[in-house]
Amino acid sequence: MLDCSDEISSCLAKAGWSAERAVTLPDAYLKYDLPTAVKNVLINLYGLTLESKTGMMRYLNISEKYLSHFDELVEEFQEDIGLDLQFYPLGEMSEYGGYLMLDHKARFFFADSNLIYYGENIFDFVDIVVLKNRSGIAIDFPDSIPNIDLSYIESGYRRTYYCNSEEETEWVFHKDEGLVKI
Repeated sequence: MLDCSDEISSCLAKAGWSAERAVTLPDAYLKYDLPTAVKNVLINLYGLTLESKTGMMRYLNISEKYLSHFDELVEEFQEDIGLDLQFYPLGEMSEYGGYLMLDHKARFFFADSNLIYYGENIFDFVDIVVLKNRSGIAIDFPDSIPNIDLSYIESGYRRTYYCNSEEETEWVFHKDEGLVKI
């Protein structure tokens, strides 16, 4: 039994997903030292295409074009956000120019000009990005806070806000703990 709603389960089944699904990853992933959790998610999801409620596509695969800028983008985000997160490529969304990716704990993110958190697992990801039942959570860059206390940056916590409204959330994001209620 899956720990998700019937709507999420139906959406995933339509895309060809099952909990037992496993594919061979392309050689492009060989350059990454994939943590076990990340590898397990990738072999389960790679190659799927999910269509959102608005008709936009979520491609869970990578191309050479995609990879040519991925590592550079990740370096920029690590520097800008000041969090020691390792990211791994997952795919892309048809209406945005950024990258879907997993962090070292296999949490779902999107990066373009912002870093957006899409959840702890595939069910959260589908609920947010495909079904649009809730908003992604944007993670604030430390330099967006005037006169910031250096201890805030060193703590590993970052303010968050809802992508759809830019209203601050009731959580902060921590690199190890994920979303933490404040």
